[in-house]
Amino acid sequence: MSRKKRKVFKKKSNTIHNLENKILKIFNQNSNKILNYKQIAGSLEIEDSNGRNQIIKKLNDLKNQSRLEEVSRGKFIIKEQSHYFEGIVDITSRGNAYVVCEALEHDIYIPSRNLNHALHNDLVRVYVYNRKKNKKQEGDIVEILERAKTEFVGVLQLSKNFGFVIPDDPKMYSDIFISQSKLEGAEAEDGDKVVARISDWPANSKNPFGKIIDVLGKPGDHNTEIHSILLEYGLPYKFQPEVEKYAEKIPIE
Repeated sequence: MSRKKRKVFKKKSNTIHNLENKILKIFNQNSNKILNYKQIAGSLEIEDSNGRNQIIKKLNDLKNQSRLEEVSRGKFIIKEQSHYFEGIVDITSRGNAYVVCEALEHDIYIPSRNLNHALHNDLVRVYVYNRKKNKKQEGDIVEILERAKTEFVGVLQLSKNFGFVIPDDPKMYSDIFISQSKLEGAEAEDGDKVVARISDWPANSKNPFGKIIDVLGKPGDHNTEIHSILLEYGLPYKFQPEVEKYAEKIPIE
C-alpha cells in the first residue's frame, strides 16, 4: 500500500505596507543623494531577504514610472519631476492650506492663491517647489482627484436675479453662487438655512456654482439647528415615514 504524500503548505510572504510612499519619502529626504536597495532597507530597518526583494522590485517599478533615475546599476536618485505628490487638503482658519502626504516628512504649505478650487479633505495632486532656505515646503495644487464633500449647509442670501449660500462650515472659504434658474422651485426665502450642492466650478470663477437641494428652516429654530449639525457630520437627518412612525411609538421615560 502506497503512502499518501503529505501536503506542503508554503508560508505566505509578508508584504510591506505602503512601500512606495516609504521609499519616496527616503529619497525626498535625501534628494541629492544616490541610494541603493541596501541603504533603503537599512533606513526602513528591513533585514530579511523577502523584504529586500520587495524593495528591489519597487525601485525598478519607480524607475519604469520615471520617478527615479538609475544612474548606475542598482543605484538610484529621485527625478526632478517627482516633485508631484498626492495628499489630503487641510484648510486653515486663514484660508491657506496644508497638503498631508504620506511620502513626505513635512506637510506641504499651500497659499490660498494656489488652492485652485480645492476644498478641505479633498484628495489632490500637488507640485512641490524646491524649498528655499529656512522656509516652509510650498506647493501648488494642480489637480483635484476626488472631492471629499459637495453638499454644504448655509444661509441663503437673495438678490434680484441670483443668490449666494453662505456656508456654516468655517473651512469652506467660498460662498456658493445660485443662479436664478436654480432658485426656481426651491421654495427658499431670503435668510433660510438651506442645503446647497456644488454642481460646477468654472476655472475663471471665484465662486462655485450650485443648487439648493433642501430647505431646513429659519436659523435659530431648534429642529433647523439640529438638522444642520447632523448634516455637517454627514449623518442622516431624514428617515422613511414608517421609521418615524415607529419612533413615535417608543415610550420616553
